[in-house]
Amino acid sequence: MTATDAPTTPRSSPETLPVELARALGDPLRWRIMELLATEQLCVAHLAEELQTAQPLVSHHLKVLRAAAVVETDRYRYWTYYRLRPGALV
Repeated sequence: MTATDAPTTPRSSPETLPVELARALGDPLRWRIMELLATEQLCVAHLAEELQTAQPLVSHHLKVLRAAAVVETDRYRYWTYYRLRPGALV
């Protein structure tokens, strides 16, 4: 193995999941997004308005939460709604 080779541990291994989840939830804005999604499904525009934050920043945080498998999406016409994945934080 050379110094430039990637580690052999897969990203989705059980050992790395808690670390990825902690990183995803460690940001205060992401935690606030989680609080808002705990009560209802929301689209990026509604989250940006509620958080008084720019839409691209909210989209970035949602992407991180999706990669950590904490939120999932549901498309309805032109809108993508986000919701907490059932059992994601159990």
